[in-house]
Amino acid sequence: MTDSAGIADMEGETGPVRTCFACRNHGSKQAMLRMVIDDQGQVWPDLLQQAPGRGAYLCMREACWTRLSDKRFGALRVKSAAAAGQWEPFRARLREALSARIRQLLTGMKATAAIGRDAAMQHLWNNAPTFLLVASDAGAALIRQLRDAMAKRRQAGTDTRWCMAPASAQLGEWLGREKVSVLVIDASSLARKLEQACVWFQRVNEVE
Repeated sequence: MTDSAGIADMEGETGPVRTCFACRNHGSKQAMLRMVIDDQGQVWPDLLQQAPGRGAYLCMREACWTRLSDKRFGALRVKSAAAAGQWEPFRARLREALSARIRQLLTGMKATAAIGRDAAMQHLWNNAPTFLLVASDAGAALIRQLRDAMAKRRQAGTDTRWCMAPASAQLGEWLGREKVSVLVIDASSLARKLEQACVWFQRVNEVE
């Protein structure tokens, strides 16, 4: 589905600007990941940007994320007294935090979500802007159907965004079901937060 309207980063965000500690690029605070360092020098993700203490920011762009390492995390040791060897522990904490955040967001949305192929395809006939979350193992036939539906929506000028979930089993777990290949929800500020969390979750899991 590489020709769809999915995003890699949360473009178009406004508000306070922060600097990524790793690549030194500037970006909207809301589009970046805040991190905090505890008294033992451990680095923790602060997805809601509400934890006390001085934070550092990571832009989460693919070009920056894929170059992260213990060496790059060394920059935090100079400014914030972070302990050495923080990259892998931080990555594990971020994966867990993102999974919990996605589950929380989906729990609040699933009452109005179109879950599964038939429900999703029917929902795509609506003219309202929508967001799709598609399992990576959804299958070629379903993906073709979704691509065709999204192409028709784009031709009609209807906004459609999408993001890949790791697999139908993971998407199902987040929704409290066995397996789910696709879900569709109406566009909203919460849908944008879900999109951001899912993009970041994919990015975290792509790094070996």
